[in-house]
Amino acid sequence: DIYHVLRFLDNHDTDRFLKELPSDLSGWKQGITFLLTMPGIPQLYYGTELLMHGTKQRSDGDIRLDVPGGWPGDKQDQFTANGRSALQNEAFGFLQKLLKWRKGNAVLAQGKMKHYVLQKGVYVYERYLNDQSVWVLMNGTSKETEIDLARYAESVRGRQTAKDILSGKQVSLGDKLTLSPKQIYILE
Repeated sequence: DIYHVLRFLDNHDTDRFLKELPSDLSGWKQGITFLLTMPGIPQLYYGTELLMHGTKQRSDGDIRLDVPGGWPGDKQDQFTANGRSALQNEAFGFLQKLLKWRKGNAVLAQGKMKHYVLQKGVYVYERYLNDQSVWVLMNGTSKETEIDLARYAESVRGRQTAKDILSGKQVSLGDKLTLSPKQIYILE
């Protein structure tokens, strides 16, 4: 039953989702979005919110490092915003926003899934339950991409606008929708 399977990007027996610290979070955000909006039970490995990275190739210990901070004498405390880098705070805030939204969201907890074949590097899927839906669009390319919404009419369901969970803004659902490079829309 795909709706009750534990899903994860990494764990204590695998390489971390991030092998190295990224210069930007676009790929990381897409991975987190995918994990938290797909059917199943998401599992986050400690430190994911802090961009902890590593590979088993170096050693098992490389993927199981302590989170810096929390103990007397620690030079850095990543349990606080002041102890994290700007990139870590961006990741922490993104994950926190998605988790707060996901909590209690019946569509994500119980809804079915419909996904569309990748087109122009944009992956689109819908989670739906009764008359409610969440529509996820991710541009996997490094260029601006325009998609024809007629292809997704079943998911658009005649709506003229939808709220983007990430920006809080209303998005027009006219004939076409343009996604910036690596952009994510989570629409309700």
